[in-house]
Amino acid sequence: IEPTFENMDSSLEEAAAIHGVPTFWRSLRITLGLAFPNIFAAFLFSLVHGITSLEVPLFIGVRASIYTVSSQIYTSLQESLVPDYGYASALAILIAIIAAALVFCYQRMTSVGRSYQTIRGKGYTKNRIRLGAWLWPASAGVVAVALAAALPIFALFWASIFKRVIGPTQWRQAWDLLTLSQYSQVWHTPAIMQATVNSIIVASVSATLVCLLALSIAWHLERVKSVTARVADLLATVPLAIPGIVMGSAVLFAYVRLPLPIYGTIWLMVVALVPLFLPFGVRYVHGGMISISRELEDSARVLGVSHRMVVARILVPLLKGPLLAAWFFTFLIAVRELDASILLYGPHSEVISTILFDYWNDGGTGTVAAFGLLVAAGAVVISGVAMKVLGKSPYGN
Repeated sequence: IEPTFENMDSSLEEAAAIHGVPTFWRSLRITLGLAFPNIFAAFLFSLVHGITSLEVPLFIGVRASIYTVSSQIYTSLQESLVPDYGYASALAILIAIIAAALVFCYQRMTSVGRSYQTIRGKGYTKNRIRLGAWLWPASAGVVAVALAAALPIFALFWASIFKRVIGPTQWRQAWDLLTLSQYSQVWHTPAIMQATVNSIIVASVSATLVCLLALSIAWHLERVKSVTARVADLLATVPLAIPGIVMGSAVLFAYVRLPLPIYGTIWLMVVALVPLFLPFGVRYVHGGMISISRELEDSARVLGVSHRMVVARILVPLLKGPLLAAWFFTFLIAVRELDASILLYGPHSEVISTILFDYWNDGGTGTVAAFGLLVAAGAVVISGVAMKVLGKSPYGN
């Protein structure tokens, strides 16, 4: 949602202020109104991801006999004597129908794209709003979010520095059990280092391909506005509703029978992850494309600029923020992706998520915590780089 607010022209709110509209109603009717397509897209992602997520239901829910759609699909494929591909596919199709209905609502909402355009042929300004009496409630909300993010990280750190798992009340035993051997094991285990390299390669290639495909689909969807473009957008969004475990099984089932030399390699994971994450890229880039007026491209074409140069010199610079956000977001979620990778990795194509899963099953809680903490630290660094780069985008501060 943030790139939409970055692109927001404060003159629209100033015009409402001149007519005496209070700050609350200006923010509600103008700011949130213009950002509503991206807000709905975020809601769509969160809803479908909550339905299809596997990690938490697998590690917590299954042990308590509480099943979700994703964990039910996993058990039907992995814990049955004979994998029930038909049952798993039927569950996935059911979710796909629900997601398709939500995507149709999104397309109807954004069909009048001009209503949400905030970047036009003239300059625009941005102003900060003083929170006033809302300062302390807003600060409390920020602190609550920070604590919610910090507590799991602290739990990882606690588990990584002891020889065995102990509770906070067992502080008397803490000194005798204190150790850093788990971190040493992470750095001196070739399989973990190879999995890290594989994850970086898979995530980088997947993020790049996702951004290129998303730019093409978003441009055709917003500029061409043909039935073909909307069908392509719908097809690109449908994988959002397909659990990663089902996508992985589908790719595995297909490529076992195809004579291609990528079975058991990291490139088979790329084949599964690109369509799996393409919906995120399309929504990121399309949200930015909606805010760009077509008159900028028309003016360039009147001057004889080729289509390729229009894309390279106008669209890509203006879409730098959404494109980079899509790349970093795809990279980060691809690094930790488990659902599809758990079915596709081979003896020499382990990635971070699968190596963590194997260590967890083998009882290596301390190693899992240490490696997970290092991965989280790397994600923080990458996120900091992303925010630094996005802060220098054409619409940034």
